[in-house]
Amino acid sequence: MKSRITKLAAAAVIIIIVGFGLTTLLDHAAPPAYAIEQTVEANRAIRYLHFKMFNASHDEDAKEAWIEFNESGEVKNVRVNFPEWISGGQRMVWREGKTQVWDRRKNTLDFFEDEIYTAKVITFARRQNPRGAVEYLYELQAEGKVKVEIDEPSDISGPIVVTATYLPNTFLLDGATPEMRQVLFIDRDTRLVTAIETYELKDGNYEYKSVYEYDEYNKPFDAGIFDLEEEVPADAKHIDRMTLDMGIEQRELTDREIALKVAREFFEALIAKDYAKAIKIHGYGYPELKAKMQKKFEKLNVVGIISIGEPVLHGRPPSLRVACVIEIEKDGEIVESELDLLIHRVYGQPDHWFIIGGF
Repeated sequence: MKSRITKLAAAAVIIIIVGFGLTTLLDHAAPPAYAIEQTVEANRAIRYLHFKMFNASHDEDAKEAWIEFNESGEVKNVRVNFPEWISGGQRMVWREGKTQVWDRRKNTLDFFEDEIYTAKVITFARRQNPRGAVEYLYELQAEGKVKVEIDEPSDISGPIVVTATYLPNTFLLDGATPEMRQVLFIDRDTRLVTAIETYELKDGNYEYKSVYEYDEYNKPFDAGIFDLEEEVPADAKHIDRMTLDMGIEQRELTDREIALKVAREFFEALIAKDYAKAIKIHGYGYPELKAKMQKKFEKLNVVGIISIGEPVLHGRPPSLRVACVIEIEKDGEIVESELDLLIHRVYGQPDHWFIIGGF
């Protein structure tokens, strides 16, 4: 199993066998020597973890992460290098509650402290690594909320394969999910996970979504990996997000109400040609981007609002998606345009909301 393609083929065979009654066959065989708690115990000594995630639609461009734990097993430092197809290849470092984000397209280094963002980073570090994933699996198995099947082939050169099938809304620590399946490959000697493949149940079939590959455990990271200050170009703009004038203050409004307010006031600002307010609401509070965004808004030429839809949860909290229909003037004619705005809290200013995408 030296390649993802080989492992995917092997996992597919396992899934097919399971579908034809592997559980029944195992009932008449000797119980496997391996148990999930062995990997839980092996993970306790892990202080450094490096892995890559390959998406089904981008099999050659990985998201790469480095996680450092303290002596108590708590997350201490996290770094994520996003691929080009996610946020243009941003680099993110979270270090004991403080965050740096290097946007390579804008040539900016943002920094902020935010409890909501920290919670998301901790969730990522707990769930998207074998340590947290296996502990979570072990807990659900004890509660009878996940079906676990273990295949320990007689060929000792191959890995132990654990197939876990999650009921809807149990796969992640938060958020709604369909029925999911994970295939974990366990090294026989160390009892550590070498790869995790993820599948989603769609139309009665399990569709491959991603694979996480773990090729290094407890290898100390290079000095400075959790500090982007020396890594960004010399001319990169350093931005303290906590001082920017961005978004609209929530005050006593609910999340639903502030999302509607953000959407409506954004379009009203464009209609009134109040581009300074539109730019503030859209989240482009960086001075060097204001002129560029004003030209974009002027060219769009919004003249009316037809409808602003009901906000719906987008991904994990606190993002909300609002479907809108507006009128724009184009070549002397009024035409309708449909837009989905993605509205979010401002990191570093959790009492403010702004538009981060969809426009």
